[in-house]
Amino acid sequence: MTGGLRRPRWPPETLLSPEVRPDRTVTFRLRAPKASEVSVTGEWMLDYPSNKTSLTKDSEGVWSVTVGPLVPNIYLYSFTVDGMSIADPINPAIKLRARTSARPRTSRRGTKPCSTIRRPPMNA
Repeated sequence: MTGGLRRPRWPPETLLSPEVRPDRTVTFRLRAPKASEVSVTGEWMLDYPSNKTSLTKDSEGVWSVTVGPLVPNIYLYSFTVDGMSIADPINPAIKLRARTSARPRTSRRGTKPCSTIRRPPMNA
């Protein structure tokens, strides 16, 4: 090593999470190669936050699950990794509260993971 530069342990993050598809299904991904159990819980679930959906681990240590289709909205969600609740570390639209959560933004038109659909005004 020269010049005091250190090589990063992991390559820059290339995962997309959440990924909102045109059919309004949402795929959640989390890189956790040493984890033995990962689940996601979110406001779209009937008995949120007690209900959880398990993710499946691939050969690269990436856990994923696809849910929905979901009604366009902004949903709070969090991952549970080996019993510990965490926010989605690669979602740029994080909103923290008493329980760490992140929010996927579902869109009626686009496939962008963070496109916003706002609720219509109450008086409209």
